[in-house]
Amino acid sequence: MRPVPSPRVQSEIEAANATDRIPVLFVHGLWVLARSWAPWAELFEARGYAPILADWPGDPETVEEARREPAAFHGQTVSRTLEALVTVVEALERRPAIVGHSFGGLFAQ
Repeated sequence: MRPVPSPRVQSEIEAANATDRIPVLFVHGLWVLARSWAPWAELFEARGYAPILADWPGDPETVEEARREPAAFHGQTVSRTLEALVTVVEALERRPAIVGHSFGGLFAQ
């Protein structure tokens, strides 16, 4: 069973599908969270794209939450993370551009 997108990501998917904008899926690398892409998402949105900040399964929403609960990252696997990203891509009505950094770049490929 594939991981279900977080409510935030689901909202971003729905927003992308509700427009004719090209979705851009941002995939973070190790040791950071999806919100690390926020400045880039704002830039791309201002340029007419529909940004989606991908979570890895079990990612906390904030750095503060991650510091309080570091065990949230235990047991993370490459295959489970890739399955979560495929779920997001398949939920989009238009083919997205995918931007990844570091380990997220490997997933983007």
